[in-house]
Amino acid sequence: MRPTRTLFFIARAFSNLSPHLRLPIEGNMHNVYTNDEAMVTAYRTDPLVHDRWPARSLCVFLELGHLLETTPVQFSVPVLVQHGKDDTVTPFETIKKWKEERVKGDDVELKIWPDHMHELHNDVGRINVLNYALEWILKHLDSNQNQQQEH
Repeated sequence: MRPTRTLFFIARAFSNLSPHLRLPIEGNMHNVYTNDEAMVTAYRTDPLVHDRWPARSLCVFLELGHLLETTPVQFSVPVLVQHGKDDTVTPFETIKKWKEERVKGDDVELKIWPDHMHELHNDVGRINVLNYALEWILKHLDSNQNQQQEH
């Protein structure tokens, strides 16, 4: 859900007046971030998990989200964006649209993972996600080294 102008105003006001004041975050205690039930249980029972963020942090995240939706991003280095298709926090269609409309660069890859959610690194099947990222990094390191040797 996109933040309203009112929410932006409130977040900015509290961010300036009392940056450490903890503001409530809708859904943080109820969202399901991973398809691994053990991780979900651990998250729900962790006493450090809460539904309040410092006003300044909330404001920064809201502003960053707005910038990502409205401003083209030019990457001069290879970039891998991985996202879970079953993510209910940030739908993959939003990320796909962002990549297609806003992301510029010669080597930007979007990898959508079926049956994965918001926290790919905590999902069942996370080893595949991490191995994919590792292989992508190694491929790009090899490619970069070969380019440097040619020059």
